[in-house]
Amino acid sequence: MWTTSAYIISFSNPIVYLTTPPLIMATLENKSIIIFGGTAGMGYAVAEGVLKSGASEVFIVSSNQERVQEAVKTLQGKKLGHGVVKGEAINAKDTEALKQFVLRLGDVDHIVWTSGDSFSVDFPNVSLDVAKG
Repeated sequence: MWTTSAYIISFSNPIVYLTTPPLIMATLENKSIIIFGGTAGMGYAVAEGVLKSGASEVFIVSSNQERVQEAVKTLQGKKLGHGVVKGEAINAKDTEALKQFVLRLGDVDHIVWTSGDSFSVDFPNVSLDVAKG
């Protein structure tokens, strides 16, 4: 019989622990994460989680500028970690806008796609070079 003391999901090692979690757990410390669809729901919860896990930079992307600004402001106000929270409004259906966004990014460790819009290329099986065009 399992005794549940905690549920922990490690983003770098997706295992749900059903008993007492191990003392050492992988973190996202010093990692850069982009979250498409990060202004509400699952995407917003991921943003909170990666900040708590030590991410150095979290980038919220959504099509609605107002919602992006509100999400960034709220996440910054919660002081969930030391990571920088940024945001940008981009229409995920606009291939050229996505391409320009990716070109401006520089190095990124993780991309999370929770947007209801479908990606214009074979995401997540696309290499960064293909996405950059």
